[in-house]
Amino acid sequence: MSIDLKTIKHISKLSRISVDEKKAEKLASDLNSIFDFIEKLNELKTENVEPLTSVAETTLKLRPDEVKSKNLREQIIKNSPKDNEDYFLGVFYRLNKRLVKRIFKKNENNKYDLYFAENYYESSFGLDRPLKIIEKNKNVRGRRKQNQLLMQINFTGNNKVKTEVIFIESNKLSNQDFNSVKEIDAELPVELKKYDPNFWAGYNILEPKQILKEFKIDKAN
Repeated sequence: MSIDLKTIKHISKLSRISVDEKKAEKLASDLNSIFDFIEKLNELKTENVEPLTSVAETTLKLRPDEVKSKNLREQIIKNSPKDNEDYFLGVFYRLNKRLVKRIFKKNENNKYDLYFAENYYESSFGLDRPLKIIEKNKNVRGRRKQNQLLMQINFTGNNKVKTEVIFIESNKLSNQDFNSVKEIDAELPVELKKYDPNFWAGYNILEPKQILKEFKIDKAN
């Protein structure tokens, strides 16, 4: 196997790495040396040689799979400025329950296909943080804080999510059918070269800022 400059430049383009002419020649020479050495290794007769993971006949030392750091929740909560067992820095999230159910059904080939899938989650979340809003007045000397509002935000909530999927029918997809599937361009991301107000026609959106209206992509040289 031989690597020429054309192959080096092609690999450079695919990997988005800039390689000049002089460096490309050196890379071609180095890669050819590596492949020549691999070809020599392929000449070795290894039919009666058992596979090895290392040339040194040593056994790795193993340690017991034990959990040494446990019950650290109390130590972590101590770093919180407020003493609350459920909150850390005023925020908490907890996954209370997770249930998963799968039912398989035997098909005509005496194999099992997924027939029913159910996922159920229960979680809790909360926020307990102070909020301070200060209106500053830079025009009046000595009155940097014109108005100040201080409040304490404290709320909790629960979330339950349950999804069920039933697979009524499943058919084997051939390679020909798979290759004939065409993607719908309308569902793919669209690259805008410049701001187009008609792009959002029919949508209720906020008026874009001037910097967005002036957005455009210059053509590469």
